[in-house]
Amino acid sequence: MKWRFLDEKARGLAVSIYPQVGLNPPGMSDTRGLVEDGADFLMPMQMAKSFGQTRIYGELGYVWREHRRDCWVYGIAFEHPIEAAFRLTGELRGGSEGDLADSELLFNVGFKARLVDHVTLLASGRCAKRLKSPPPCSAISDCNSPSDL
Repeated sequence: MKWRFLDEKARGLAVSIYPQVGLNPPGMSDTRGLVEDGADFLMPMQMAKSFGQTRIYGELGYVWREHRRDCWVYGIAFEHPIEAAFRLTGELRGGSEGDLADSELLFNVGFKARLVDHVTLLASGRCAKRLKSPPPCSAISDCNSPSDL
């Protein structure tokens, strides 16, 4: 459940937290290398501000991980309407175990297209850049659906 404790209309900035738990699926997915062993708990703080029609989102969170090193996740995203039912989106997102120099950065660009009421198509392309080995933490948050903040 997301909790928004500051609203942009009232305070000029929207701020929320969105705790998330990641559990492995039943079976032997971890022993087959499909998922990492253990559960994750992500606590991200998300901020949003509009500048004209463009909305900018920021996120900083910490991931407590069972059987692995804890890590930080961070990102910035934007959303800009091209037409009433079509929005251009993009994000720069990263994750790091401990030292921020040991990070992986993801650049994601895409769009959101409202097909009918209550149905939106999300599409994106991604490229990644590892800044240093070994592979760092990565986590998925709902920063890809920023209109829900």
